[in-house]
Amino acid sequence: MTPDFKKKMELLAQSKRQKDEDNARIAQDAAQRRREIETSSIQQFNEVKRTAIQPLAKELNEAFQPTGDKFRLFSNEEAKDLKDRVKTFSQIYYFPKGRSESLFGLNTASVRFECFPNQAEVVVSANTELRPSYLSEIERVPLSDFDNAKVESIISDFVSTVTTK
Repeated sequence: MTPDFKKKMELLAQSKRQKDEDNARIAQDAAQRRREIETSSIQQFNEVKRTAIQPLAKELNEAFQPTGDKFRLFSNEEAKDLKDRVKTFSQIYYFPKGRSESLFGLNTASVRFECFPNQAEVVVSANTELRPSYLSEIERVPLSDFDNAKVESIISDFVSTVTTK
């Protein structure tokens, strides 16, 4: 190997090492930013859940108690969906008078708020039927627009629909 060739290969190797280090640093920075965004998104969703969804579910249950109807809140702080995306959600189930709470799930009307922090949005889904049916997506709300007023509007529409059927 000639000295020029050897020097050229050493420079290429050095350049590649530097590029690999730069790429690793960029990847670490991107992962850190993604974690910060996800943490911020989850905190924002949890704040709305704490200040709007949870109190509204309790108020609904109290308001409809004289009719015998029940509203129950189910929350999961963090779960993974089938596509292995992290999500946080809250779901309000509606049990009309005489409907057993053991029918929890597909045979129950419900509205679900799912936060996908890596997408910075909340997916709102509902099942307004009291028979086997799956949740249907109602809308996708950017986290920046997800606030107490939006939650009240969605829950109000849901309750109006399920209690007048």
